[in-house]
Amino acid sequence: PVSYEQNPAYAPQEAKKPSAGLLVGIGAAAIAVILFLVLVVFRAPYTKALKNYMMTRYMIDPTSVSDLMPDEAWIDMEDWTDEGLYDYEDDIADLYPDYQDYLEEEYGRDFKFKYEIKDRSAVSESKLYDIAVELEDYYYIDRDDITKAFYLTVKYTYDGDDGYDTETLDLLAIKIDGQWYIMEPDSY
Repeated sequence: PVSYEQNPAYAPQEAKKPSAGLLVGIGAAAIAVILFLVLVVFRAPYTKALKNYMMTRYMIDPTSVSDLMPDEAWIDMEDWTDEGLYDYEDDIADLYPDYQDYLEEEYGRDFKFKYEIKDRSAVSESKLYDIAVELEDYYYIDRDDITKAFYLTVKYTYDGDDGYDTETLDLLAIKIDGQWYIMEPDSY
């Protein structure tokens, strides 16, 4: 006689529920992807330029002075003032130790410096054109190289055991020849 019973090895199996560890792992991976997107992909394109500007201007880490302005602006500055990039770097290097002493005296040895963007708005096309014309006239930067800009309101804070100060600063983040720079709106 032939039996038509199903072989137990091929019998339908009851679906297994995923383990808690697997679910936690998938959740952690999803959070990591979201954080990556927020911190890297969707962050403001001028954040590196802003950090360089703030760290140099407030003498926290003035190591990237040359990145503050396009090459054309440094050359023009040297033509107008007889001081160019290398002079400016030397001046900063000379002032840095004394300014650090001042900051430590004012705020304490382990003071913290932080900043954050409080407001941001895109510069309109017509205003961007006006800015580009002024920069071309003043710094000889080709106006066609100026492609985007944002007005920024930045709050910065010195905080230490001996003191605390916070101020607000209006800045312009501007893209020139594919690179982002930070300027004070009244500097052009």
